[in-house]
Amino acid sequence: MRKVVEQQQKRSGSEFLIRYEQSAQIVCTHWQALASIHRASPALEHLLGVVQQQGVGAWLLDLQDMPDLLLDQHWLEYHYLPRVAALPLRHLALVLKSQWQHQTLLDARGIPPAFEVQIFDDAATALDWLQQVVNTHKPSFKAPQVARPTASAVA
Repeated sequence: MRKVVEQQQKRSGSEFLIRYEQSAQIVCTHWQALASIHRASPALEHLLGVVQQQGVGAWLLDLQDMPDLLLDQHWLEYHYLPRVAALPLRHLALVLKSQWQHQTLLDARGIPPAFEVQIFDDAATALDWLQQVVNTHKPSFKAPQVARPTASAVA
């Protein structure tokens, strides 16, 4: 019987769609195309709390539909990115729509994260990568073998 992946979906206001894949322990977040860019900072702050609360090791942050980051560079560099870098993640997949977004994040000199960060052009490829690395790094659990008495040992 095929096991169904448990997922929770909710909207963070109208800015991000958040999906939690419990079996893979991945939080997938997607900026909604018609969301107000003026709410970007509070919405990104909310995502930090979601990722911390879920205790996941992998995060897909899809900003493909977000207009160019009009965030305060000081806030991004000195407040937000150091907190992202401190998350207990193992993998972060970023989906960016433009070279400008990518350059903005690179220009912010935050603390380098202790986790792996990859940048993608589309969410499907990013999710595939996360699922592969999560499954590769899952500890395999084997139940200990218990010696059972044989019929001759019991007699």
